[in-house]
Amino acid sequence: MTALVSMAPAAIARETIAHHSKSFALASRLLDERTRDQTAVVYTFCRRADDAVDLGADPRRALEGLRRELDDIFPSSSLISARAPADRVSAAFADIARERGIPRRYPDELLAGMAMDVDDTRYATLGQLRLYCHRVAGVVGLMMSHVFGVRDNDALVSAAQLG
Repeated sequence: MTALVSMAPAAIARETIAHHSKSFALASRLLDERTRDQTAVVYTFCRRADDAVDLGADPRRALEGLRRELDDIFPSSSLISARAPADRVSAAFADIARERGIPRRYPDELLAGMAMDVDDTRYATLGQLRLYCHRVAGVVGLMMSHVFGVRDNDALVSAAQLG
């Protein structure tokens, strides 16, 4: 993994997507280079968050760290001085979120879904299961829609369902 440290964020992201999602990597070839790189960065941010919670020694601590990272990526106007994101992929994700208008509520929902995993939540109803699916997958589809420039409400509903 140390070889990735010196790579540019887009290169790190392309490597991550090629390693973890063959279908996503293949589909992204249909995109122009800029959109492909932005898609890879969003995917990598989400993948890295998921791995931090699923594979880390302390999932609750990982979630807290990710929440603090979102504070750096999406600084509120009440913060006197926003800190720079901790690494280049997070910084690239922050740039993309600003440029493409990705709302903070999407990655917040992603982390809420991960918290459901950490809490070993059980789903008694289809509605509860749908909420979980929306949080861990649907919001990824919504973030990707912003990268693609999709704003149509019907398309966003479909993107969330396909996520």
